Amino acid sequence: METQLQFDFGNEKFWEYHKRNPHVYEAFKNQTLKIIERGYKNFSADFVVQILRWETAVRGDGEYKISNNSRSYYARLFVNDYPEYYGFFRFRNSKANALLKQKNNMETTELVIAKMSIALTKATISIQGLNDMESKLEYNEDNLQSIKLYLDTAKKAKKVIADAHKEIKEPFLKECQTIDASRREMDSQIDEGLNRAQDKYTKLCQDIENRKRQQELERQRKQQILAGIDSNMISFSGRIAECKTNEQLLSIERLINLEKGNKSKYGEFFEQAVEKYTTLTSLLKTQKESIKEFERLEKERLEAEKAGNDEKLIELQEKQNTLEAKIDEAKVNVQETAINSSISTPTLELETELPQIKVRRAVWEWEVQDIQTTAKKNPAWVKMETVDEKINEFLKASKEMWVNDNKEEVVVNGIRFFIKKSY
Repeated sequence: METQLQFDFGNEKFWEYHKRNPHVYEAFKNQTLKIIERGYKNFSADFVVQILRWETAVRGDGEYKISNNSRSYYARLFVNDYPEYYGFFRFRNSKANALLKQKNNMETTELVIAKMSIALTKATISIQGLNDMESKLEYNEDNLQSIKLYLDTAKKAKKVIADAHKEIKEPFLKECQTIDASRREMDSQIDEGLNRAQDKYTKLCQDIENRKRQQELERQRKQQILAGIDSNMISFSGRIAECKTNEQLLSIERLINLEKGNKSKYGEFFEQAVEKYTTLTSLLKTQKESIKEFERLEKERLEAEKAGNDEKLIELQEKQNTLEAKIDEAKVNVQETAINSSISTPTLELETELPQIKVRRAVWEWEVQDIQTTAKKNPAWVKMETVDEKINEFLKASKEMWVNDNKEEVVVNGIRFFIKKSY
């Protein structure tokens, strides 16, 4: 059981000792509970301490394992935590009696009920009498006076209880008001500096997050350009591999040359894009020459076939087979080149490492950006001013979707919804 009182010691040294050595009281408490379990009805706090000194490894401040000055305090602290064992230790007058001072000054439920019952007795009313009176009522027109008498008496009892409650509560209420005022006074001495520091800290954190966001957007922009280059490389290589005529190859070569001339599209990666596309055009040139040679051989083969020159046909067929194998090999090479180019593209990191900040709380809020647009798009949100409950309903229904979409700010019908962060 954890001690709940705020202690008012005549000797503050014990409280300092107790705070430095909480394990001592835990050992005292556990040893006392063991003794109670053995059937003892009374015991000496001094003897409990002696047991702990010689049979445990508990150590406190100074020369001794447990301070002699702490024994009576520990005994009273135990009884305060376990009031059902009041009387287990025998107490003499001691400064340690201050332990129970606060508890003795507190009103218990039983005591408050007793005070209210006395107030009812003075008013010649009892709760049991009221309950008996109500149980005997017959609810019909002939008994209206009896019913009214009960109602008046019950309401009078409520009034007596309310008055007694107010009287009992008054001294504690004044103390609480004093405590609250003291807290406000203490808070006010901190708030000026705290608010100033919080505002500046929040501004710094927001600036860091904005810079991180800008860096991430820039990283994504660059990564998209590189991904676009790789995508084009794979697309062009696949189309080159499918080409069977020089006309088809020329069509793809024109597309590649268009990309090689599009400096605005590739920005700072323009030279890298041109370098990669050039590897395709050099392979494409070789492929064009091979296909052109294959077409020349095909023409000769048709002439030899027409002339009935079987020997020439066999020679040309062998050359065509060799050339076809070379063309197929070139197709594989061009696709491998595109794939290797894609694999070698790095995943970009943020350029500058910014401080890590921890968001203490993040909540969605909204603000009006254009009241005219809001009124036009959704009149239900406006009545010469924003209809806050309607916008909050929309926010509640939409914020989960925005979170899933990884959004921190959304503008809808002239209202900016955003996450306000506290740091």
